[in-house]
Amino acid sequence: MQVWISVQVINFAESMQRLAWGGYLESSAEFDRTQGGYVIPNSVYLNSAGQYVANTSIKSGGTSYADLPSYYGGVYQNIAENFVIDATAFKVRELGINYTLGKDTAKSIGIEGLTFGVYARNPFRVFSKENKGYVDPETSVGSGSNVYGVASQSQYPTTRVIGFNTVINF
Repeated sequence: MQVWISVQVINFAESMQRLAWGGYLESSAEFDRTQGGYVIPNSVYLNSAGQYVANTSIKSGGTSYADLPSYYGGVYQNIAENFVIDATAFKVRELGINYTLGKDTAKSIGIEGLTFGVYARNPFRVFSKENKGYVDPETSVGSGSNVYGVASQSQYPTTRVIGFNTVINF
């Protein structure tokens, strides 16, 4: 059994950035569409005491929900910091179990030996809570690249394989 644990600090998820451009992120669906306008995520304002405080109520970015895709497609998606996410991951690389018949049993069916088993490669993985499958921390932007954790929208996901094997000795 092979287990892989990644404790990288960050990932840049281009697929998440592309989803933001089209307004398809979960965060873009959190707004009440009937109220007009929206509160810009992670925004602050200067209060009367001269302090910056988290904005939880001042709406901006238009007067209707129709203006929301313009914000996500124009402003939000151009701020790379919005797509840097926790890269902590836990993966099981390979699981397998084999069984070998005893020599006497094998000889009784006319062979010298028989081993059979099942295996799974990449059977499951757990990413950080904010990484909802946007990026695999092991991906890179190109072959031979030393830039890991920067995933492109055109990359294939890690392949999951389940199979069986048999070895017969005559």
